[in-house]
Amino acid sequence: MFTGFVTSKQSFKRKPNPESLNYLINNMDLNRSSTFMIGDRQLDVDAGHNAGVKTILFDPDYMIEDQGDPDYVAHSFDEISKLIE
Repeated sequence: MFTGFVTSKQSFKRKPNPESLNYLINNMDLNRSSTFMIGDRQLDVDAGHNAGVKTILFDPDYMIEDQGDPDYVAHSFDEISKLIE
């Protein structure tokens, strides 16, 4: 279940700028040390690092060559679920 989100209509700076992530972190009162940015591009990993949260690169097909420097790489939703428990 999602309880918060951002859209392009909110005019946040584009990733890898962490502005939209910081907005969610602050408005949802999230703890950065236990918050994950999950994405399928290096851009997502960079945004997560810029926001000071853990990152998970989602690569279900083992095709992403330029991964950046994610904290974790997951190839299935089950792997992600285990990482964020």
